[in-house]
Amino acid sequence: EFHAHSAGFIVGRWHVALQDLSWSFRSVREGAHDTPKHMGLLAAAVDEHRGHRLYDEVAALAETIALGWEGWEGPQELPVRVIHGDLKVSNLRFTGDQATALIDLDTCAKGTLDVELGDALRSWCNPAGEDEAQPDFRLDWFEAALKGYADAVGASGVQEVEWSSIVPGVERICWELASRFCRDALCESYFGWDPKWGTSGAHNLHRARGQAALAATVRSMRGDAERAVQRARA
Repeated sequence: EFHAHSAGFIVGRWHVALQDLSWSFRSVREGAHDTPKHMGLLAAAVDEHRGHRLYDEVAALAETIALGWEGWEGPQELPVRVIHGDLKVSNLRFTGDQATALIDLDTCAKGTLDVELGDALRSWCNPAGEDEAQPDFRLDWFEAALKGYADAVGASGVQEVEWSSIVPGVERICWELASRFCRDALCESYFGWDPKWGTSGAHNLHRARGQAALAATVRSMRGDAERAVQRARA
């Protein structure tokens, strides 16, 4: 079982350690989490690849993703802080039950907490993983991770608007990643893929469906998830 509290705690320690860091990063992924931009790129890909073998399936899913994003609600103006930028589960290292390290630091940048924890929690709390079409968002892992994070950052490490951004941030990142996978199902030029799927397009279409389903699941659980945030903070 994923050791969510320890994972959240080490990320909280990371944020506390870097909260006063003044640094200009040289390698910056401009627009890495510009979600409206990613939605626009998906729409353009659908227009440009009408002859693609997967076009009909991708176009239908792209419409679902666009409608999902249109219905998204969350805070827009958040404080900027130093973030890791790619806190998927494979970028944490554990010794037994204890999270002991964060790796893959080339994505460090200035960003917002909804992006940082949204990407982390959509990865940590879905034991089904990115290759399963039906997600399993574990609310108990979600709450445990945020309890660990709150234990590390203390009372003053995170602003109120940042706490309120966490649940919609998970949904946002799921829609964003769904759009990116969906686009690459047509473009077949960015994401790595498993040859067992036959083509990169087929694999990325499957992953896009999984992330879109995860976004919808998180939206349906929003009330319960926001109550879990409050319990974690308490």
